[in-house]
Amino acid sequence: MTSDCHQIIYWLKNSTIHREVILMDMQMPTMDGVTTTRYILKEMQLTIPIVELTANSLISDHELCLDASMDQVLTKPIGKKTLIAAIHSLASDSDLGNVKLPR
Repeated sequence: MTSDCHQIIYWLKNSTIHREVILMDMQMPTMDGVTTTRYILKEMQLTIPIVELTANSLISDHELCLDASMDQVLTKPIGKKTLIAAIHSLASDSDLGNVKLPR
């Protein structure tokens, strides 16, 4: 977990840990989440699902995120069930094991 997009990019380039989903904040220091997502998907050519977490509830902000090829946009505050459902819908079945959604 990091709060800086440059650290995210560094970690993605150097980590050997398998990643299933990225949770991205729209407003981060040094580089916003939309720019970071575009860099990850286009420049780094990674194929990893990205879920945007944002306090911005404007439709135009959500469209901006989706235009950047984010897979989902969730508006804060985000409930546990909503977050788990979003991750569950994007993560590969093999990595979920026996994870069950809360009721």
